[in-house]
Amino acid sequence: MTLTISTVSLRPESFLLLPQDGLLLVDAQGVVLHVNSIARRRLSVTPQAFNGRSLGELWPELAELIERRTDWDTTGPRDETVVWAGAPLSVRTFRTDSGVGVGVLAGLLEPETPGPRQSLVENVLEAVSDAVVVTTAEYLDFPGPVILYVNSAFLAQTGYALNEVLGRSPRLLQGPMDEDPSTRSRLRGALQKGERTSLELVNTAKDGTQYWVEIDLVPLLDGTGAVTQWVSVQRNISERRTTQQALAEQALQDPVTGLPNRFALHSRIDQALQRLNRREGQMAVLFCDLNRFKEVNDMHGHHVGDQLLVEIAFRLREALRPEDTLARLGGDEFVAIAENLVEEADAVQLALRLKERLGAPWAIDDQTSIRPSMSVGIAITAEASVTVDELLRRADMAMYQAKESTGAGVAIYDRSVDDQLKMSISVRRQLHQAIEGGGLVLEYQPIVELSDGSIHGAEALVRLRGSDGLLIPPSDFIPQAEVTGLVVPLGEWVIHQAFSDLKTWRDRGRPYAMSVNVSPSQLRVPGLGRYLLEQAELMGIDPRWVAIEVTETVLINHPKVTYDELSLLREAGVKVHLDDFGTGYSSLSWLTQFPVDAIKIDKTFTADLGIDERKTAIIRAFIQVAQELEFAVVAEGIETELQKDWLKRMGCDRGQGYLFSTPLRMDTGLWA
Repeated sequence: MTLTISTVSLRPESFLLLPQDGLLLVDAQGVVLHVNSIARRRLSVTPQAFNGRSLGELWPELAELIERRTDWDTTGPRDETVVWAGAPLSVRTFRTDSGVGVGVLAGLLEPETPGPRQSLVENVLEAVSDAVVVTTAEYLDFPGPVILYVNSAFLAQTGYALNEVLGRSPRLLQGPMDEDPSTRSRLRGALQKGERTSLELVNTAKDGTQYWVEIDLVPLLDGTGAVTQWVSVQRNISERRTTQQALAEQALQDPVTGLPNRFALHSRIDQALQRLNRREGQMAVLFCDLNRFKEVNDMHGHHVGDQLLVEIAFRLREALRPEDTLARLGGDEFVAIAENLVEEADAVQLALRLKERLGAPWAIDDQTSIRPSMSVGIAITAEASVTVDELLRRADMAMYQAKESTGAGVAIYDRSVDDQLKMSISVRRQLHQAIEGGGLVLEYQPIVELSDGSIHGAEALVRLRGSDGLLIPPSDFIPQAEVTGLVVPLGEWVIHQAFSDLKTWRDRGRPYAMSVNVSPSQLRVPGLGRYLLEQAELMGIDPRWVAIEVTETVLINHPKVTYDELSLLREAGVKVHLDDFGTGYSSLSWLTQFPVDAIKIDKTFTADLGIDERKTAIIRAFIQVAQELEFAVVAEGIETELQKDWLKRMGCDRGQGYLFSTPLRMDTGLWA
């Protein structure tokens, strides 16, 4: 049997298939995937008779013809004649994404003499400057539509050759989904419903280049109203999109600093809140307001003010993590967004780092420089339900609290209720007034030599007397002092008053030592050591009578400054005690890295001494290490004779706790 009557190449400008041509698809294994309605009528078969069956069994002549073809990539589609049911039938074979496509042609095609209507259509489409693509439309899912025609503009736009796209799926243009996923969904919906649609999406050229196109998608209908082909006209709008994007960015960008502006900030906060639904942790909004910025504009002009804003934006951005966001809200207000925070202290440390980085001198000219400063209000949330406006309101409110305070100028919003926030503001105001007006009280808890029970010295503990005359617990006002910066003047007051009382003891012949707690904020910047030694000299205090107590937080967060300050004090004779020892994650390592004279074992260990074997073993190990390093050991929270005896047998030097005495005023009890 003669299988092939004629074999000709398809003219490049021809359609792969015309509306009256049938289509049959075969996979790489020779299994029939699909036969469209026109091909079924032409071959007088049903879908069940062909789909899923071997082409070699159903149409061996066509299967042999396909198997003989070896020029798919070079020649592309080919027109041939094959026998079906004893009669010759014109077919066109071409490569598809899933295997081979076979066009069952309406009549013997004479490629060199196309009909006048076909020539006219081709000439019109070739004259169009936009890319034109025609695909099949009878089915949408696997194996998907097939490209039947593309014009020269399409080939120029994509970089493909004609033979590389005819018979392929239009999905070859789909790269990474840069556009909104809803766009692809809308496209699929239009194809399923057979509706005309227009949309913008990203195409990918042969070399991987991505570009934006505006697509008009039009269905072609047969006599029954069924969609048989889709025609899409694709206009390259990359330049327009780039311009639009640039304009959009300008609309969301502060013109002075280049940072995101108020509108962009709202969007960034909203996105961060949405991410809270998908991850653990907290996010913080830090509202930063420059102090006395108006004076710069008034004294030096707005052009200098703008230069300062640019410098401030650079400094703040440099102090943030790469994943954080910094925006300029307007005027002298900046807002930072920090995500993935573990605890509130992380946000406070970030605010302090921003302030520290900002505070370096900035030269206006050769003779004039200023030190920028700002107040920072912090709002923290772990819940995505809070609104953007509410989060900004909280941060703004906290910023005003920070402005009312002195010192570090940082405040954190109490997110429980506004009533509690008002109460904390009241405590801060009382603390501020107490520092200036005598509302602070010092109490002293004795530190006892465990060997003989004699008093070695005392730890100074500050108390705040409220406006009602009652003492406010330290747990209420110390945290407020920390976040507002009042802890610095508070610490200076404690040093001054403790030294005064120490001088009184010494004058009375009581050779006590004095321990004073030092806040991380006091050691954060240089100056504490100098102030303490100046006060000692002013009051006639020998620095060897004094010990300062610091926690690991100071050592971890500001090692360089801390080391310098502690070294200065120890050189003058001041003792350094590491407080709350054992509660940090790397306590032992700090003993060899910093100038320390004694460790204070935290009361949480002392409470279980002799009861919890593991904690007892830990205390024993602490004491042994301290002895090897020639450190003194002080145990806090001793309340029973049993605890004292255990510690004494272990070799602990000193202790303090209610077993010996509660904290007492200078003029009461054993201090009188």
